[in-house]
Amino acid sequence: MTSAVLDEIIALAGRDAADCLQRAFGGMPLYIPSAPGPDHPLRAAVGERATRLIVQTFAGCQIYVPQIPDRSVEELLRSGVPDNEIARRAGVSVRTVYRRKRQMSHGTLTADH
Repeated sequence: MTSAVLDEIIALAGRDAADCLQRAFGGMPLYIPSAPGPDHPLRAAVGERATRLIVQTFAGCQIYVPQIPDRSVEELLRSGVPDNEIARRAGVSVRTVYRRKRQMSHGTLTADH
């Protein structure tokens, strides 16, 4: 599940930029300045091109960056994505991916996790 803001960022800057944004700022409000400096956290998280595209649309706004939902790990596991890639995309450790995989195989994964 994504938010309207995240959907717009995906359309503007791509899925990778949105994933990076979620890993860096998920669950937090983020103010988008009209001229982020070279050391601004947004630039560090998504890179120069994506920062420029995001600033063009959201300059002067505070956006809420949704967290990567826990279920994304399970969805990626079911899709056959490699464990290291799942960890990278979901912003979790590979150990968390292994734990989720084990829970899924034993049927102990609940709606909460």
